[in-house]
Amino acid sequence: MSPHRIPLAAALGGMTLLFALACGGGSEPDPGSIADPVTPPPPTVVGDHASPDGLVTVAHPGAESWTCKDDHATGGGATVTLVKCISTTPDAFLFMMAKDYTVSPSSVLPAKDLVETEYKAHYAGLYQSVTYTAEGPASIGDHEGWEITLDAVHGAMGEVHKVERVVIEGTHVVLLSAEGNPADYEANGEAIERWMAETRFTTLQQAE
Repeated sequence: MSPHRIPLAAALGGMTLLFALACGGGSEPDPGSIADPVTPPPPTVVGDHASPDGLVTVAHPGAESWTCKDDHATGGGATVTLVKCISTTPDAFLFMMAKDYTVSPSSVLPAKDLVETEYKAHYAGLYQSVTYTAEGPASIGDHEGWEITLDAVHGAMGEVHKVERVVIEGTHVVLLSAEGNPADYEANGEAIERWMAETRFTTLQQAE
């Protein structure tokens, strides 16, 4: 998420500036937070899933139990690219997301400050209650950022467990997250670890 002065929802996930989409989002479903409870499209073939602009590439977590989709949008001087994989296991609620979005140079904040201010304000409006269980430095590849872990209660989805990792590179905010029912999250721990370790961002690779 970002230190942007365009509405936080556009990149964070609960609003509508760039993503007024009916796919997992916060209290207003969109790609940044709670996944939509509608029937997902058929699973895609296992293998790398890359956004059309090439900014985000993920290893598909498994055609039998996951479906992945990507989105790209521009607006208010910002761009957003994301890939989101949603569990298709019956009755499960779990999704993983990789996102790269831009902010204006004057809006750039260190990852920790961004999480402590804008992200936590977003969570407070998104969930009925939030408990932060861990927070500290974390990396995406060789790029250090900040990670936050929380347990929350969502009005529609009930109890959720969420991890979000954020890295700042120039005017790009790059993030990885996983969110879902606590039991589903725990049962898919290995897939989530791979997601956090193996997702590739062109923005970060070009900065090396």
